[in-house]
Amino acid sequence: MIRLSDADRAGIEQACERVLGDRPGAVVRLFGSRARAGRGGDIDLLVSLASAEADELTLKIRFKQAVEDRLGERKIDVVVEGPGGGGAFAALAKQEGVILWSHPRKN
Repeated sequence: MIRLSDADRAGIEQACERVLGDRPGAVVRLFGSRARAGRGGDIDLLVSLASAEADELTLKIRFKQAVEDRLGERKIDVVVEGPGGGGAFAALAKQEGVILWSHPRKN
């Protein structure tokens, strides 16, 4: 069960296209409380990259800003994982997360 409005989901998809549209294989998942039934207000997003990113921090900031531009100032957490994986936390986020957007092409 995804707890996002249609407008929120569309805004996140637009941010994905803007920031990740030139990164084949990129996938964005919603995880945490909004990916499950229950309560919770923040929006947790995992960005998985298929190829190495020279500056993951800048990408994270750009993506978070693009989402905020579309949804307004809300509590949004973004985790970026490179092609080597992001450790146990990213693995759990992948397992429980719901894919919101994926680049139409693989590498």
